Amino acid sequence: MEQGQLIHAIGWSLGVFPAIAVMIFAYYNRGELWRISNLLSALLLIGLAVMMVGLLGDLVATAEHLHSSGRIEQGVFQQLQTSGAIWLLLFPAVVGGVGVNLLSSFLTSKKP
Repeated sequence: MEQGQLIHAIGWSLGVFPAIAVMIFAYYNRGELWRISNLLSALLLIGLAVMMVGLLGDLVATAEHLHSSGRIEQGVFQQLQTSGAIWLLLFPAVVGGVGVNLLSSFLTSKKP
């Protein structure tokens, strides 16, 4: 694997697949928004978004440090910076938004 594809691989393995699994879990939750599993799904998605912001921010900072010390080339650094910025902006916004939506639907739903 090239060094430029590192952030994409980490984003898919640590971010997208767990987020999809939690969304599927919430979808097959018998459609009842008041269930505690919807609350847990919302909190897991929000936590996953926060974790990925920290992880990808640290990866971009590490790439900057490696570039300044001369351990990686300029082209690889540009690829890491570009893909890191994409993952850092899009993934937490989408996953956190779904988590907040689930949380608000749990809080506003009528309990039996």
